[in-house]
Amino acid sequence: VAYTAFSRHFQMIARELALAARAGYAEQLESKYLQLAETCLRCHAYLRDEGLVREMPGRVAEKVVDEPGPRG
Repeated sequence: VAYTAFSRHFQMIARELALAARAGYAEQLESKYLQLAETCLRCHAYLRDEGLVREMPGRVAEKVVDEPGPRG
């Protein structure tokens, strides 16, 4: 649920950033870009802190190096 909320917020800010870019509003562009980056940081921190990183939609699983593989 929180990931969805972060994602929706990110999409909203991204749309606002695009509108500011099209209109040539430099101050809004900087502000929206910073908001977008902060949204990323907060979401990634939330996922990491909650231990949900591996369950993130679209994530490619990392290879775990310390687990022994099958032996032939």
